[in-house]
Amino acid sequence: MLRLPAIFAPMKESERPANPPARTAGFSLVEVLVTLSITALASALIVATARPADPLRTEGERLTHALEQMQSQARISGTPMGMVLEPKGYAIVAWRDGAWSTVGNQRHALATGVSIRWALQPRKADAAAGSQAVPDLIIDPLGHSTLEPIVLEASGREVSVTPPSEHTDRAP
Repeated sequence: MLRLPAIFAPMKESERPANPPARTAGFSLVEVLVTLSITALASALIVATARPADPLRTEGERLTHALEQMQSQARISGTPMGMVLEPKGYAIVAWRDGAWSTVGNQRHALATGVSIRWALQPRKADAAAGSQAVPDLIIDPLGHSTLEPIVLEASGREVSVTPPSEHTDRAP
């Protein structure tokens, strides 16, 4: 019969040590503190080197999003949508019951230091229209919309936002 080496042979109960050696499980307090210190230092460096938010870029993204929402709303409802541009903000209006009316609470004030410049001359409300808001930019549900860019300015920098066109935003 084949004999197994001694290390593979089963141990007898009497040969086993009375107290098995203690196992060290987990991390020591020093290891945990070193890990937390390195993590805190790395987090502090990341926060210290992070750039502050750029209000010009943020306002450009908001304006782009508002224009895209206006176009979607015009298509869904079949109602022309417009935007009244002011030097320090804009308001979204819709054509309802033969007049332009502000949509909900859709008046947006730009961040401090950011202003709007538009290529086309702003429209003035007619004397007959009274205090009615007349949009500077109109998005028609049939695709006959104004495509002049809106320029946002802040401290010598500019961001140009072009209203979405009927032809560029549809999938082929």
